[in-house]
Amino acid sequence: GPGAGKGTRCANIEKRLNSSAHISTGDLLRAEIKNKTEIGLKVEDIIRNGQLVSDEIICNMVNNFIAKNEKEVIVFGGYPRAVSQIEALLGEATPETKICVINLEIPDEILIQRIVSRGKTSGRADDNTEGGVKELMV
Repeated sequence: GPGAGKGTRCANIEKRLNSSAHISTGDLLRAEIKNKTEIGLKVEDIIRNGQLVSDEIICNMVNNFIAKNEKEVIVFGGYPRAVSQIEALLGEATPETKICVINLEIPDEILIQRIVSRGKTSGRADDNTEGGVKELMV
């Protein structure tokens, strides 16, 4: 969930690997919103209210990113979040594809502290106490 340190850890992994790209589903969604795409307009209110975007939308965005990316390694933050997302990712994988998933488990109290602290400086709609806590509960 939010505040677990996914972005920080993924950025560190990306730095250590050659020919890699790091992207989070949150970054993909924020780009869609910023560019006022059809997807962006659809999910803006969902994110603002701290809810999760449907697996179908997330998987389509991820598949589009993978198809356009030429890096040997892609490090995703916040994906996959559900069994259906894992199944979709495996369905797109080739026999040569290597997939490694890292699960971060952080106590809710620490996550809330991080969200509140980050919300003071990030300016992101999902980094307010109410939205971040709602996302934790989903």
